[in-house]
Amino acid sequence: MKITNKQSLKSASSIFILDSDPGALSSLKQLFERAGFSVSAFENPDSLLQKLNEGKPQCIVAEAQFVNKDNDRLVVDTHRKTPDLPIILLAVRSDISAAVRALRTGATDYFEKPIVDRLLIESVQRAITEFHVSKT
Repeated sequence: MKITNKQSLKSASSIFILDSDPGALSSLKQLFERAGFSVSAFENPDSLLQKLNEGKPQCIVAEAQFVNKDNDRLVVDTHRKTPDLPIILLAVRSDISAAVRALRTGATDYFEKPIVDRLLIESVQRAITEFHVSKT
């Protein structure tokens, strides 16, 4: 599928979001839906990984605690199934060593909460664009 502009990119883009806090998950879902993305939301990494077997999103936005707690399992397991799939991580608090480890493991970007909505959306758009370019 060749995408010619950002608007058609967003309307064609499916993203998965993962956050253990139902309120934060709901807010992220609304943010991305308002921006024109198709969103599937998950409260645990096992549900997200299971859904990867059924369909492929163009990007994952995940709470970084899952990556740290599960020894980078989300990034590693996702990239086993879809090697170039962009994964953007959201951290509750600043942890430079965790950010470096996540990026070395294959995460695309890393944000500390609270997040500037515009910057997160731009990061997702950029990641999806680069993902599509690498697939063509």
